[in-house]
Amino acid sequence: MRRLPHSRHGMTVVEIIVVMAIVASIMGLGASMLGMVGNNDMKKDANRLSSVMNYTYSNAGINNSRYRLVLDLDTGTYYSEVTDQALITQSERDADLEMLTEEAREAGRQKDRDSDLFDEEEENPFGVNRRVTFERVQNALVKDEKLSEGIRFDKIYSPRFPDGPVTEGKMAISFFPNGYVEPVLIILRDDDDGVYSLITEPMTGRVKLYGREIEVPEDFGEAEVDDD
Repeated sequence: MRRLPHSRHGMTVVEIIVVMAIVASIMGLGASMLGMVGNNDMKKDANRLSSVMNYTYSNAGINNSRYRLVLDLDTGTYYSEVTDQALITQSERDADLEMLTEEAREAGRQKDRDSDLFDEEEENPFGVNRRVTFERVQNALVKDEKLSEGIRFDKIYSPRFPDGPVTEGKMAISFFPNGYVEPVLIILRDDDDGVYSLITEPMTGRVKLYGREIEVPEDFGEAEVDDD
C-alpha cells in the first residue's frame, strides 16, 4: 500500500506557542542584559566618585592643604580644587552660596546667621574676610569627571542646608588637612530609576556606598563627643 506524501499547511498551535515562548525568553534576556549594563554604569560611576573623594581626602592630609570637590548637578560633572587657606571664611561661604539657587542660598545664609559668634554690627576681630583662591587639581588620577549618559546627581544633603537637599546648581564638599571631611549624602539616579547613595564619615574620611536610596541619619552633621 503506497503512503501518501505528508503535507503541511502551516504551524500547529503547539508550535506557535513554543516559538512565542522562545521569542519572549530572548526579549526578556535582552531587557535583562540592558538593565545589567545600566546597573554596571551606575556602579562604575558611584565607585569612581567614591575613589575621587577618598583620593582628595588623602591629598588634604599629605599636602597639608584644604581641598574641595565641586559637584555640578546641572551638568553631571565634578572636579577637585585646592587652597592654602585652612579655615572656611565668611567670604568663601558667600562664594559657595553663589553656586546654588536663590532658595538654597537663603537657607545657607540663615544657617550662618544662626551659628554666627558675632553680632551683625560687631566687627570681625580676626580679619578672615579675604577672598579665598582655589586652583583646579589636574593630574593623571584626578581630572574633570562626568557621570555616564543617563546618570545624574539627583540630590545632595548637607547640614549647611537644613531645609532640604540641593537639587540644582553646584555643591562644594570640603576636605581638611586635619583629617576631617564635610558630612554629605549624595544620591545618584539613572533614567530607569536606579539609585546609589554615597555618604561620608567626617572623622575617618571614609565614603560608604549603598545600592539604594538611604535616609538621612538622625545624627547627620552632629559633632562627636567623647564619653567621660
